[in-house]
Amino acid sequence: MLIILCMLGPVFNFIFYSVLKKKYNFEINVLLYGIGFTSCCFVFIYSVMGLYGPITGNIELVMRFLYVIPFIFLYYSYATLLKNNEKSISRGTLFLIIATTALFVLFALFEIITYRIPYVSISSIPFGLYFVYCLISGKYVLSLRGFAWVPFLPAYAVLFYTFMKIPFM
Repeated sequence: MLIILCMLGPVFNFIFYSVLKKKYNFEINVLLYGIGFTSCCFVFIYSVMGLYGPITGNIELVMRFLYVIPFIFLYYSYATLLKNNEKSISRGTLFLIIATTALFVLFALFEIITYRIPYVSISSIPFGLYFVYCLISGKYVLSLRGFAWVPFLPAYAVLFYTFMKIPFM
């Protein structure tokens, strides 16, 4: 089941890429960076939620994967912002930003109800602040490649901490 859920990340990335590539003139590197971004986010989410305790059932396993969906929306929101040739924000980009925000809020509420503290949803705050900065200033500091590498360090730091926490025999 875990392997099937892991494969859905690249599949969702391919679907988003296929839908948006013609309108925003995406190259193949947008898809590849999106898969890398999503993979790092999945490692981060799976590691952080693994610190809460063991998986208690298939529903919790599916919920852990569903946390990746807002990050896919986040990545393609940024990609459409960068590739937008118009002066104003397009309706597609605005829809992706609103959907991303709504999904993060829903998952934060779920975390508050389930775990009391929204640890994973807190990770969306730096991304949200960066998006607000980009929208207000009109400047995009990070390239798409740089944006795709942003979740790498936190993801693997948490993964390393998780492995160090496991007692070895």
